[in-house]
Amino acid sequence: MTAPFTLALIVPGIAGVIILIGTALGSAAFHPAGTSEATRRGRLYLSNFENTATSLFFMFGQSGYFFGPTLGGPLLYRWGPPGLLVLLILLFPAGVYLALRLEQVEDPPLEHGFETGIETLSGELASSPSVAFMILTTLRAWVQMTILAFLPKYLSDIGFRPSAYGPISALFMGGIAFGNVAVGWLADRFNVRAVIAGSLVTASVPLTLFPKGDSSLKLALLSLVAGLLIGASHSIIVVQAQYKMPGRTGVASGLVLGFSFASGSIGAAIIGYIADLASFEIVFFALAILTLCAGALALNMETFKSRPVAAPVELH
Repeated sequence: MTAPFTLALIVPGIAGVIILIGTALGSAAFHPAGTSEATRRGRLYLSNFENTATSLFFMFGQSGYFFGPTLGGPLLYRWGPPGLLVLLILLFPAGVYLALRLEQVEDPPLEHGFETGIETLSGELASSPSVAFMILTTLRAWVQMTILAFLPKYLSDIGFRPSAYGPISALFMGGIAFGNVAVGWLADRFNVRAVIAGSLVTASVPLTLFPKGDSSLKLALLSLVAGLLIGASHSIIVVQAQYKMPGRTGVASGLVLGFSFASGSIGAAIIGYIADLASFEIVFFALAILTLCAGALALNMETFKSRPVAAPVELH
């Protein structure tokens, strides 16, 4: 990620844009491995509270989307694109330190008794609960990606300046980050299916109320709550995908993350077309309907949980 990003800031024109795409390769390599490692350590060191561990991984990553632009804006204003190189001072040493210090851990045995291996995936995907799971993943990603893409445009259209709609939009990502941890903690203690369905169904409320927000304070609150509820089930969905491919947690993590990003991007493009033809009021109503559908599909999910152990293992 560091190498192509550095070159992209130095090389001018379209060549720099092409090089910048190379940073996605680093991100694509990091996230499945990081997600898989977070889940394993949750099982080993957090009394099998794997959803909590994975949600912490995503919380820190998503908080970077909040703090990164906050730091990058002033740097860009002060020194232009080369000023962003300051951020890379943090990235490279962190990666080297992690590579040197991180010890490989093995997956503990899972309790649901499925066969181990990727050869079981085709049968799993053909089942009704797995179809519901894939559609649920698509709809949740669709809603989240659409709001990330178009909330600043909507706020600008209704008269807010960048100094106001920037923080309001950032609160949506902040809600996603902290909602992951709160709901991940609940999923480790209560029914996974009910937690996912409840968060998604409740998310329809702030989405419906968005067009009625008539002040920056109300819109900021709606943005925060919407992000918390829509993004809350993200880490749980990744962990459930890992259970469908026991012994292949990295592959499962990569598949569900890639599928989420791709389906969310396609959905955002479709919603953008609808917004041009109709209005953002219609868009928010449509997104609320999508979250209700996703919540209903969660009730048909096949869910798994690790058996809790008597006491957590202490790290030394």
